[in-house]
Amino acid sequence: MDDALVPGRLSVPSLSALAAFEAAARHGSFTRAAEELSLTQGAVSRQVAHLEEVLGVSLFERVKKRVSLTIAGAAYAAEVRDGLSRLAAATVSAMAFRGAAGVLNLAILPTFGTRWLIPRLPRFTEAHPGITINFATKLVPFDFNREPLDAAVHFGDPIWPGARLHRLMGEEIVPVASPALVARFGLAEPADMLRAPLLQQSTRPRAWANWLEEQGLPPQRILIWYEEYVRARAPSALDCTFVGLNHAGPTLIACGTDEQKAFHLPRILSGEALWCQGFSEPGSGSDLASLKTTGTVDGDHLVVNGQKIWSSYSDVADFQELLIRTEPGSKRHKGLSWVICDMRTPGITVRPIVNMAGVSHFAEVFYDDVRIPLSNVVGALNDGWRVAMTTLGFERKTAAMGLQFELSVKVEDLIALAGPQPGTALAERLADLRAEAAA
Repeated sequence: MDDALVPGRLSVPSLSALAAFEAAARHGSFTRAAEELSLTQGAVSRQVAHLEEVLGVSLFERVKKRVSLTIAGAAYAAEVRDGLSRLAAATVSAMAFRGAAGVLNLAILPTFGTRWLIPRLPRFTEAHPGITINFATKLVPFDFNREPLDAAVHFGDPIWPGARLHRLMGEEIVPVASPALVARFGLAEPADMLRAPLLQQSTRPRAWANWLEEQGLPPQRILIWYEEYVRARAPSALDCTFVGLNHAGPTLIACGTDEQKAFHLPRILSGEALWCQGFSEPGSGSDLASLKTTGTVDGDHLVVNGQKIWSSYSDVADFQELLIRTEPGSKRHKGLSWVICDMRTPGITVRPIVNMAGVSHFAEVFYDDVRIPLSNVVGALNDGWRVAMTTLGFERKTAAMGLQFELSVKVEDLIALAGPQPGTALAERLADLRAEAAA
């Protein structure tokens, strides 16, 4: 074909011209492109020249016997390469239907794929030679409507909106330790693990606690584990992940919908999404029921207006657990709703509160006609007080436990640093602090 464009309503370059250009761009040489395509160097050169003429831009700079991409050529080459790759993939997929079952696009976990699935593929392909399997690695649940995938092999709770779930296998958790560590700490029974240093996986923060509970250890032994965790000076629980791990996540487990759990819980556990709290308001003090920030129902959204204060890490958070008044004229604890607020929503303004040390852990948050989908309501509309009490229950129990142990260790460090003489005012004050931390 002499012209670089094919006839039709759309001016699309011919595949031969695009293939010649892509190969020349990738090799930086018309000669090497010709060798790859089984053409002459002159044929490649003519295809590229026709393409430049039709596009009206120079794709290559020619210096003696060498060629290099122009800025326009480099940008075009990237798009052409991607388009040809997708066209090739679509062609392979279509060819798989020739008298066969077709193509299966499967999402897998990396370790599962390499250790379990791939070793079994030869037997599968022998039994089903007409099926082509394309793999993609996915670490968290996703929306099948937005991803070109047919199925997924995943680990976790059986919660996946829009999917039919089939249990493949269970999980057996086994502690692993070096022989030297076993000998050093005398590890023979589950309770002995509490004496040894335990490695923590950030994506499964309660793995050890859950394992110890399953071994039948009494609650007192679990408390010992938490104590040893802080005494080992492990990372503080009071950081930017605190609200997500100790407030939002547990609340969603207790009160959220399957869709809310499937989307948010993996992101909270992996640290991909940070959360902040939107409960306190100016002038309310500890009287949470007096809040005045409103949410007005408008179609399938809530329109939120008002202000929150003392919101920890809201300047870096992705989401906020937000308590608002959604029933007009309601008072106190009635007519409230607990909603998931995306902190990137238009109308949200965050103003950090800087302390005397020049650090800002807290911030004010202002809401001006912020539109939040009704699907982000946790629990039911106007049932926010019950959900909020669930949140605060987690804060006052499991979350506070680790913080109390952490405070006790800090007090002991302070006593060791001060070295007070018995009977002095300093010694008495430190003794009071030790008693308060242990209370």
